[in-house]
Amino acid sequence: MSSHAAEALERFQTWWKKTTDLNLTGFKGVMALTAVLAAFRSEFDHHLADHEAIVRNRVARAFLHLKRSLVADQDIRRRWEDAFAQGETACEKLGALHLLSHGILSFKANAEGERTDLILGERLVIDDAIIAATDGLVLTEWKLVKTGDSAEERRRIAKSQAQLYSVGSLAGFELRSERYIVLIGEQELQEMPDDREGTVLYKTISIALSREIPSKAAAHSRARNPVDEPTRQPVGKSL
Repeated sequence: MSSHAAEALERFQTWWKKTTDLNLTGFKGVMALTAVLAAFRSEFDHHLADHEAIVRNRVARAFLHLKRSLVADQDIRRRWEDAFAQGETACEKLGALHLLSHGILSFKANAEGERTDLILGERLVIDDAIIAATDGLVLTEWKLVKTGDSAEERRRIAKSQAQLYSVGSLAGFELRSERYIVLIGEQELQEMPDDREGTVLYKTISIALSREIPSKAAAHSRARNPVDEPTRQPVGKSL
């Protein structure tokens, strides 16, 4: 929970304890309590929404950092290539570790709809120590897209697994409005649009372990689609 939300909750709790001395009874008492509750809810929801925006931005930064790292850092790329060869679990661990470096604790849903720690491979228990050490909690599903695989089919499987999640969310700490499907391919994958189900937005993140340098990609494109040079007319007298 953000500090501002915590402060708002503390103020409300302090006021609520004093209501026994205010003799708020009858219609007027109900109206006074309703007004205060409405004001508190508005402020509290505002602070929680702000925190979700912060977590959402940090998740976006973490994935952008990962994509750039795979281009710029050969050691990181080798680690991911090794993890890709080992399988999905290895990539989940590496991805969760990267998100954690940005203050984001990620998990996946197990068959019972509970949270599974992607790094430890066991049921994720959220305690005060974890809340104090991280900025937010997000659900992620990581899938490998190997040669011959359908990226859309892998995405569909990931989404169905993410939809198993049924544990009550942690207000003020968990990003409730978005879940992330991460597709990892050896080469670049086609970007896929976001998909909304009710109040939840499923965002697809495509990660390429190897991407073509733009100048080379342009050269290959020209080779596949050559452009004819304009025909030059001979210089001479016009007819």
